[in-house]
Amino acid sequence: MNRVCTVCQRFSADGNLWCERPACPMDELHPLLDYGEQFGEFKIVRMVRMLSTASLYEAEQQGALVLLKIGHQGKDAFIKQEAGLALKLAGAEVGFLKLRSAYKASTVTSHPYGKAVYDRRQYYYVVYEHLQGEFLEDMLLKNPMPWYRDAAWIAVQAARSLAELNQRAGVVHAAPLQGALLIRLDHLNIPRPTLVDYGWMLPLNSALGEVQGAAEGLPPELYAGRGQVTAAADVYSLARLLTEMLAGRGDDTTTNTSLTDALGRADLPQSVHVGAILRRAFSREPSQRQQSIAEFAAQIVGIFGKPPPYTRPSFLNSLRRKTDWGTLAFGGLMALLLFIIVILIVFR
Repeated sequence: MNRVCTVCQRFSADGNLWCERPACPMDELHPLLDYGEQFGEFKIVRMVRMLSTASLYEAEQQGALVLLKIGHQGKDAFIKQEAGLALKLAGAEVGFLKLRSAYKASTVTSHPYGKAVYDRRQYYYVVYEHLQGEFLEDMLLKNPMPWYRDAAWIAVQAARSLAELNQRAGVVHAAPLQGALLIRLDHLNIPRPTLVDYGWMLPLNSALGEVQGAAEGLPPELYAGRGQVTAAADVYSLARLLTEMLAGRGDDTTTNTSLTDALGRADLPQSVHVGAILRRAFSREPSQRQQSIAEFAAQIVGIFGKPPPYTRPSFLNSLRRKTDWGTLAFGGLMALLLFIIVILIVFR
């Protein structure tokens, strides 16, 4: 079993770690389960993502492949709150992982979260239906500047999930979104994001306290710790995500007054207008931003259009995606040659 720091992402086999970053909590290492290790009734397959409050694993639950999120020590309340939110959002058609029972022999409503002992410590966890995909943060490492319409459609679809959090669950995500979105490409190669991490889960209209975390790019009011939590915090986070994809970089130059220049791409429609929308979303005062996710998303849709609704692939499309036509052609040729050889032998 290795251990990992969520700040510097360094691994340690023996629990000893030195980091040159002054903000790194070197004494707060978290256990990292390896392939084949047993956690309660789960067998670990691989680690999918290290999050600020939990570790996300691909695991087997009595033969079924699932996603297992195990809370870090001291983050039990986050796991319990996340399980409650997942139950509230169970009716959402897309955009969220589907919650499963924490125990195979139980139900989701009676046990939305579970607990198990590992290495003489008790951990809380939640279980979700398995979903294959790639985290947006990893995709952007390979291609920091995706096609502008893909970038806009990722943001618009993520906006639906954030709006559900705001309206149905009554909480604000308020955290960076790159590491919270799992992306699947459908049969038309359209990116379909799923929100796999609920962020800080701050109750709407509650008093703001300073968030203690190492994450960069948080809405400015979270650092100040004054005022109330509003949906404008998620407007800021979503605008930052879209800006970084359109500009092809994630440094602070994408959120300053040179924003329009940063987005000055020849292929980008209405670059100046887009820059104005994003610059408003980056206002330091929440009251000066778009006041809801829906308002911000509508402005983006007005320029880039709506993402096409998801449709199931037809049989022909499925065949095209799954079939290796080169192998099929080679196999057909070999079968024909074999047939000719048999004919020649029979009639010789």
